[in-house]
Amino acid sequence: MNKKTVLISLLLLASAGLAAQNECTEIPCATGIRQILTTAVLPEICTLESKLDTCCTTIGQDFRTTWTIIDAITNKPFTPCPCSATPISTPGTISAPGSYCLTQDLLLTPGQTGITINAADVTFDLNNHTISGGSNGVLITNAGAHATVVNGTIQNTSETGITIGSSGCQFASIDSIATPTGFLLENASENSISNCRALQNSFAGFSLVTSSTNNLTNCQALNQIGIGSVYGFYATNGTTNSFDFCIAAGCRTSSTTAGHHVAGFYATASQTNAIITNGVVTDIQSPTTNVPAYGIIALGTEQTIKNNSVKNVTSGGTAGVGIFANSNLNYVAQNTSCSNDLNYSLVDTLFLGSQANARGVDNVDYSLPNKSNVITTDFSGTYTTIAAIINENWSIESKCEVISDKITLIPAQLPIDQEITPPTSLMGTFTISQPGSYFLRADVSPTPTNPPTPAIVINASDVTLDLNGFTVYGTITIAAGLQNIAIKNGTLTNFSPAISLANGTSNIILTDLLFHFGLYDIQADPGSTINNIIIKNCRFIGYNNYGIDLSSATQINGLLVDNCYFKANVLNATDIAVSNGKHIEILNCQHIMQYQDTTGCLLSDCTNSVIRKCSYQMYQVPGSSNITGLTGISNSGCTKLHIQQCISENNTNTASSGIGFYLTACTDTTLSECKTIGNSNDGGFVFLTTGTAINLDRCVATNNNIGFQIESIDNITLERCLAEGNAGDGFYLNNSSGLVQECVAQGNVITGFNDGTGVASAIAYAANIARNNGTDYSSAGAPFNPVSYTSSPNYWKNVE
Repeated sequence: MNKKTVLISLLLLASAGLAAQNECTEIPCATGIRQILTTAVLPEICTLESKLDTCCTTIGQDFRTTWTIIDAITNKPFTPCPCSATPISTPGTISAPGSYCLTQDLLLTPGQTGITINAADVTFDLNNHTISGGSNGVLITNAGAHATVVNGTIQNTSETGITIGSSGCQFASIDSIATPTGFLLENASENSISNCRALQNSFAGFSLVTSSTNNLTNCQALNQIGIGSVYGFYATNGTTNSFDFCIAAGCRTSSTTAGHHVAGFYATASQTNAIITNGVVTDIQSPTTNVPAYGIIALGTEQTIKNNSVKNVTSGGTAGVGIFANSNLNYVAQNTSCSNDLNYSLVDTLFLGSQANARGVDNVDYSLPNKSNVITTDFSGTYTTIAAIINENWSIESKCEVISDKITLIPAQLPIDQEITPPTSLMGTFTISQPGSYFLRADVSPTPTNPPTPAIVINASDVTLDLNGFTVYGTITIAAGLQNIAIKNGTLTNFSPAISLANGTSNIILTDLLFHFGLYDIQADPGSTINNIIIKNCRFIGYNNYGIDLSSATQINGLLVDNCYFKANVLNATDIAVSNGKHIEILNCQHIMQYQDTTGCLLSDCTNSVIRKCSYQMYQVPGSSNITGLTGISNSGCTKLHIQQCISENNTNTASSGIGFYLTACTDTTLSECKTIGNSNDGGFVFLTTGTAINLDRCVATNNNIGFQIESIDNITLERCLAEGNAGDGFYLNNSSGLVQECVAQGNVITGFNDGTGVASAIAYAANIARNNGTDYSSAGAPFNPVSYTSSPNYWKNVE
């Protein structure tokens, strides 16, 4: 090192409290000087503000100065540590597993590759040396699975710095400088790249082609400058690649040719499920509007763009876009975009600023408080309208209706669902004000407003609306007092709620619908009375609060939910919630509960209810934390309730709370042929709090904490029930009266039958079987004694 660099290094190391003498013995050899500076020194002397919370007024840190200092230090000659692995001093191929270490800088001839790794399980330490020139610095072939490459610099190659064509590899603390592509992953999967930098490359810092499930963390693409398309991070024709805490800064092109692009992050239309989180993008520039500039652009579907900061994106001073992603096809959440030509494009305004947001996420757009939204033209509706007109033999009057801003159609009055004459076509945002049968010819997406306006308003009785396989982006509102309304055959998404039921509506039929990513799917207005709702063959996916929410109504008279599927998107969700209902039937439904504190079916103060042949099952999202607090069926204050042939399974994966069937203060209730399996901690069947006349027949509880936990219930009857393999008691009863008859408790850890009341209990135990439990029979801590307890309680013909 020269004297100036040594002085800088000593000052920096001293400021972090690191030993400056004998670096090779005080600091691990695998740790390069840049790694020391970035992980130990810089945090002591720099305050890095990764989230631009005060974006347009103050910026806490300009990274260019920081990296200039680091470059000045790291690009000077550095004395490496001695190699403890197999030494390499010339270009060549590694063809056997093992550990290898570079002993000197390599200067390659044109077309030459520095190091080729052609064997699995290779560790290659560049040892803070530099590979310069040639075509490729380091090449990992398909045979080089599980390679590890660390600590060094690749520069001035003609093709790529690092080329990765294998799986399960790891790369750390590598700089790739002044190459066309810094890091190329091609036909590569499950690789990890961390703390690496791509600087001054002419095409892309990091390029992923036909590659999937790769993870890039704390990587930086800095000052990529080219004459064509230029990208910091580029992904195409792959899936599930993640970019976390990455930086793209200073991407520029001098091209004025249409078809070229410049972007910090670019996910093409063939890339699905890219995950771009916690990133910083700044200074992305092109000289003309012919060459679009983007901070983050996602053209595919199911991408996640969350918690990123984007600023200073410009394309000819007018056309640069901070974040370009369709919020109806991708998850765009909690981002900050400012000081760009246009901060967002294709992100619905409902998802910006403090406006209402059905998904519960806010993207900050700093242009909103100070000026009106930039007007952009979306031609999709125009083309859809043109296609509909030229492909259909419509009259001039019909065409005029189609191209109008808002359509109020008055079709011939028809009996509901009979469709004895051709239905009337509907396109755009509209109101149905006359009885009849209607169908869609295109998706319906209302103009965003605050508060949101409904997509469709039904203001007439005797209406059938066939969505005809199309999607409604918003709410369908059924006005007060209407009857005989049928909605069927389509998708409802981006809503809160999807279908709104006003007071006094009756005879509502909802069939063959997909409810997708909303806050509430079906909701009755607070204080309303709703009569006779049928919901059949519907799927409820990704809602944030309730699938079917009838919990705020004053009265629900008649509800049938049949053959429906439920899968919520967040914790504390409820699939079906009904309060103050009469004549409720829930049949043949499947409930997948994948987040904490989810409830499958919640009935409160309902009368004459049936739940039959439904399943409630936990599903843990891969990689998510443990799920607790799941409840299959939870009923409170209900009378005349019958639950038949239902199963609640695995409703927690920890020793925390999870309940199969939970009843409080219910009366005149029967459960028959129900099963609860693997519900930890709280138990399988849990009945509490001043209930009466509860009957369980042929029910099974296995592998729970307590199989049957029944307390404070008057007149409880259990017949032919099985409790097996539970971590606590098989049957625990603490009640004033009841009968336990012909039940079996086996293989339970603590007690088979445990009467918590003891001598004062009036529960009769008859013809039961207990075997292979910790204790087969126990009464308030003492064994059952047929001699002492001959009358109250009555224990007879119980078999051990």
